[in-house]
Amino acid sequence: MIEVTPCRSRRDLVLFEEAPIRIHASDPHIVPPYPGSVVKFFRADSSFRLRHGELFPFLARQGKRVVGRIAAILNRTHNRLHQESTGFFGFFDFVDDRSVADALVAAATCKLRDLGMSTMRGPYNPTVNDECGLLVEGFEERPFIMMPYNPPYYVQQYAEMDFLPRLDLYAFHIDRHCLIPPTVERIVKRVRERSGVTLRPIDVNRLEEELHTIKDLYNATLERNWGFVPISDEDALDSAKELRPIVRPEMLLLAEKECGPVGFSLC
Repeated sequence: MIEVTPCRSRRDLVLFEEAPIRIHASDPHIVPPYPGSVVKFFRADSSFRLRHGELFPFLARQGKRVVGRIAAILNRTHNRLHQESTGFFGFFDFVDDRSVADALVAAATCKLRDLGMSTMRGPYNPTVNDECGLLVEGFEERPFIMMPYNPPYYVQQYAEMDFLPRLDLYAFHIDRHCLIPPTVERIVKRVRERSGVTLRPIDVNRLEEELHTIKDLYNATLERNWGFVPISDEDALDSAKELRPIVRPEMLLLAEKECGPVGFSLC
């Protein structure tokens, strides 16, 4: 028998965070989350809950064994910007058992319907600015930062539950050992000389300030993208706190002209 219950305690949230590792323990491509990196979204003082909406996590159990998880997500910021009544789901993981997936989706659907939502979209963990999407190709690759991963059987389960694709997302891989063709190097050099664009690594001693600049660039360049939700000043500050222990200057580059910052890259 499958039992789906809301997470009511800190222990439940830890089980929620660890669920993919327990469920897919034999899958070498699963990357364990940094401890606390999932639980943080569900705290009462989380950036998302304070500024954007609510999250409702559920666990599926068979006896004492955790066999799945899902979160129903209310994103008021998205619905206000896009004039929608869309509910979201995310953190959706399950054993290869249709009845488990069905029970979890039913719990999320019921919660979102009670909140007045007319459509359910996902997966988002928990927003478009975080991990999102269903992996449908490239299962032999381990995910990089901010990229989702799921086993191949998820694709069939989603289809059988009548989820319809809304948008295709792509990830491109470039081998750092591959040489850039001379023609491309010449073009890049010419463009940089003509445009006056310079590149520099971020200053980690001014990380909060630098991330506010990146936040402004991100919002300005992506505001016309499908499903866009802007990053707030507070979101940028939270990111600075999380990145400070691990960030290296060469991972974040800023492009600048005389007029100021005009672009950035994260690698």
